[in-house]
Amino acid sequence: MMMKKMLMKMKMKMMMKMMMKMMMKMMMKMKMKMKMKMKMKMKMMMMMMMSDFFGRTVFSFHRIR
Repeated sequence: MMMKKMLMKMKMKMMMKMMMKMMMKMMMKMKMKMKMKMKMKMKMMMMMMMSDFFGRTVFSFHRIR
């Protein structure tokens, strides 16, 4: 009886560990995806900023001339 209980406890612990590992993996994947999205957003923002900046400079140059 005791042995069975012990085994059950061990199994439960193992299951919990596995679940935790799986969760961690999922979280990491999600984080990576989020990071990628953030990077893409940042790139887009940078592009927008740069294009805006360039547009303004060109505009000002034209105005000066």
